[in-house]
Amino acid sequence: MMRQLRDSRIGYRPSKQEAGIVLVLNRRLGQAIVMDGGIRVIVLQCDRGRVRLGIEAPGATNVFREELVLESAPASSGAGGR
Repeated sequence: MMRQLRDSRIGYRPSKQEAGIVLVLNRRLGQAIVMDGGIRVIVLQCDRGRVRLGIEAPGATNVFREELVLESAPASSGAGGR
């Protein structure tokens, strides 16, 4: 509720954190990024506008494609089942 009130103010600009700023990185074939929790993402292949990534993560870490998470979100909330 408070966020809605603040967002509706005239001339209000969200902070960088509120705006959802995204870290953008350039990586080449074979290069990787490392995240907290022992997660490593490696660029395995780049071809025709597609990128193949390898993800190394601890066994207890779940990794999902975004479209599958978004697709299952309405079903898990109980609103509008299929």
